[in-house]
Amino acid sequence: MNFENIHIKQEEPYPEIVDAQPNTNTVNMLKDLASGRGSEFTAITQYSFQHIYATNYDEDIAKMLEEISTVEMKHLELLSSAIVSFGGKPIFQDGRGQYFSSSYANYTTNLKEMLQQNIKMETAAVNEYERSSQLTNNESLKQLFLRIREDEKLHLKIFKQLLLSVEFYGK
Repeated sequence: MNFENIHIKQEEPYPEIVDAQPNTNTVNMLKDLASGRGSEFTAITQYSFQHIYATNYDEDIAKMLEEISTVEMKHLELLSSAIVSFGGKPIFQDGRGQYFSSSYANYTTNLKEMLQQNIKMETAAVNEYERSSQLTNNESLKQLFLRIREDEKLHLKIFKQLLLSVEFYGK
């Protein structure tokens, strides 16, 4: 399978955070998105594991996992910077103070199950960024959430395409 024509991120730039005022609720929401159970950090951990594991089975899928993981790293960076902008520290904790755990990631070694789990994760991310965009009063943060949501929608589409190819080729 060759997926060279698939683009893993949108071309639009990410909005810059402006007019940020210290806000504990906003910081906690950002921490959940960055380092909570279904967070960017979880996606990075899961997709990095999958990239390494899938290299033995399908180089093209492994490459896509690596590239998507890199985009998720950019999201983590953006959210961490936003945490600072709103008066917080970008410590890898969720909004309740629970430190990130690598146990949040799914470590299945079945390629089809990996992709199914990723579809669930990306679907949840799309929904969470939509919800978060409705909870903030800061317009630039709202636009950042909506921009990241577009990347997550694209990742969801890619994982669905990869799953179809895996099912078609019986991997």
